[in-house]
Amino acid sequence: MSLVQGIVDTQTLPQVTALVRSATIPTALTNPYSGAGALTPFGLGQVAYGLQFSVFDSPASAGRSSRSIYIFELEWLTVTERVLMADASDVVLDTLVTRLSGGVMLFRDALPYVLNFSILEGWQASFHWLVAP
Repeated sequence: MSLVQGIVDTQTLPQVTALVRSATIPTALTNPYSGAGALTPFGLGQVAYGLQFSVFDSPASAGRSSRSIYIFELEWLTVTERVLMADASDVVLDTLVTRLSGGVMLFRDALPYVLNFSILEGWQASFHWLVAP
């Protein structure tokens, strides 16, 4: 990834409501996911502006509270946004740790070159890129 590719022009970012879900662009996602791994949010000349996540499967014993969205007792998903600085140093820009059954992680400050994820044992997650149509 070039350094220019990781820079976001905040004046040209699409409105969140204008983004659409994609499981194939910019890189193919193979839902459901479990365990730990890495996702690449750019490819084929297109970038993702965020990641949508949701619980695909959870253990029967997973305690949850039903409000406007399910909130689980355990933090089941961690997603870490990694970026390359101008001096080529690799830094963590943001980390999502959640108990929610679903949500989004938006890349507002820089386009990450990789997202590292960790899902609790016995759980599965679905991911979709948020891209401009």
